[in-house]
Amino acid sequence: MSEPWKIFWTSAATLVGGVALLVISELIKQFIIAPLQALKKVCGEIDYNLRLFAGQLASPKEFSDAAQGTLRELSCRLSASANALNCKCFLVDIGAVPSRPDLTKASNTLILLSNTTDKTDGHDNDKSIKTVRQLLHLPDDTA
Repeated sequence: MSEPWKIFWTSAATLVGGVALLVISELIKQFIIAPLQALKKVCGEIDYNLRLFAGQLASPKEFSDAAQGTLRELSCRLSASANALNCKCFLVDIGAVPSRPDLTKASNTLILLSNTTDKTDGHDNDKSIKTVRQLLHLPDDTA
């Protein structure tokens, strides 16, 4: 094979390899990293709002409609983010995300918190908050 053909095939292989690497990295970004970031963002917002509404959750008679709506919205967003996440088994195995049953239970517990705030005492709500924090691997700042 002549020298110009060697140069051509080397350049072509480099170009094809670069394009393949770009495509693979974009697929990983779109189907793994972006959904994982969205889920982590929702978990952060749940942590923030549980701290923000801690006083109202401790005495449910003072629980506002805004807090109730926020908890319900966060529950729905948690479910949606969990559903959008691909490669769940791989991410659960490496500890990047909670398991699917844990995400579902956390979402249901947030709905429970929003529905029963004026019908329960603060102790029941405290148990529910601890459950959500444990399921989503959020730090528990009550200790």
